[in-house]
Amino acid sequence: MKEMIKLKDFDTFVQGLNESHTQKQNAIETAVSRIKERYGENPKDFIAAVQKTGVDKVKDFIVKSVKPEIDFSKTQDINPNYDGILTGLVCWIMLELQLQKEK
Repeated sequence: MKEMIKLKDFDTFVQGLNESHTQKQNAIETAVSRIKERYGENPKDFIAAVQKTGVDKVKDFIVKSVKPEIDFSKTQDINPNYDGILTGLVCWIMLELQLQKEK
């Protein structure tokens, strides 16, 4: 029978969380830098670029920026910062709604 839960000692558990967090933070910082380079350093430039290229192209660009930066096979959890991911999703939806309104 396949082992379902692998118990670790506390130090190993904390070290794994820290490594995962650091890896994700680095991937986010790299992606944000690339987004700013391509779509503008400020919100006004970013929104203008998104209106020109479309939301889907920006999403694709973000995926392409993040994928090479993080090894998802090594992450133990989906996302330990649940509130952070929900905040990001809400902000993205608000941006999409604002762009639709301006069309």
